[in-house]
Amino acid sequence: TLLLGLSFMASLRKVSGFVDPVVIDTPLAPIDKDYRYNLIDFMSTALEDTQIILLVKDTENTESVKNKLKNKTGIRILLKYDKSTGFTEVVDYG
Repeated sequence: TLLLGLSFMASLRKVSGFVDPVVIDTPLAPIDKDYRYNLIDFMSTALEDTQIILLVKDTENTESVKNKLKNKTGIRILLKYDKSTGFTEVVDYG
């Protein structure tokens, strides 16, 4: 379903010429870890001219995923929630 949605979105962008960043929340969570590389490759190809903002959970942000995205990543940040203060801090994740 996710790949179908991304394909549809990529097609609409190509036909309409409407260019905006794409934000995807937890894109890898519903995907079996064996297929995560395929999804990353698909996003890189289908949305190659698009700024993609991925909001990932720590379980999605594995070393193998980081290595796969290393050459395609501009800025990485960590949103760190502090339960004692109730605030979220933005941390450079390099």
